[in-house]
Amino acid sequence: MHNCGRICAVRRENARGKPLVRTLGSVLYVETAGIKPLPDSASSHYRLKAALGGTVGYVNEHLLPQETIVYRTSLHWVVFLLRGVIAAFLLLLTLTAFAAGSTTLGIILLFLAVLLLGLAFLEYNTSEFAVTDKRVLVKVGVINRRSLELLLNKIEGIGVNQGLLGRALGYGTIFVNGTGGTKEPFKSISEPFEFRKQVQAQVEVSKLSRP
Repeated sequence: MHNCGRICAVRRENARGKPLVRTLGSVLYVETAGIKPLPDSASSHYRLKAALGGTVGYVNEHLLPQETIVYRTSLHWVVFLLRGVIAAFLLLLTLTAFAAGSTTLGIILLFLAVLLLGLAFLEYNTSEFAVTDKRVLVKVGVINRRSLELLLNKIEGIGVNQGLLGRALGYGTIFVNGTGGTKEPFKSISEPFEFRKQVQAQVEVSKLSRP
């Protein structure tokens, strides 16, 4: 929430796709929505994915009336790392097979390499992580899709697990702890500590706004 003594313009998203203007004290909020709008608070990886035409439809389609997105992030590009190495090895074997005259084997290896990279791209492109003023929304996976929509007042905490490589590259695993003992892990998320910070901030705002 901005706290300033002048007029501030802030882009936000709503569920209806129409601009909204509202004021709070001396702050002017201009809310806009669309298929792929960028909230002011978004991770660098999410902005890159959106610039490349990434799919961000799930969160927009599941917004409640007057629900505002305050933060978005995405999977980290590290999801391509291991699969990229394996695909490169398969491509090397493909060239070797073609050179040896094994056309059928070469085609099979090439197909596996393309399939591996394609699945990695789909996973990266279709996974979404968003914090709104009401809920936390997460959707990951292509074949085995997992989704989470948890109200802020049902969140007990957000845990972060980040190894040495994760600290160096800026990714990690988050654990969303809900009431009733539910604990949902989501791996390879970009800027996990910023995601936790945004969730905690909205939880506090939600507590203060209760009557």
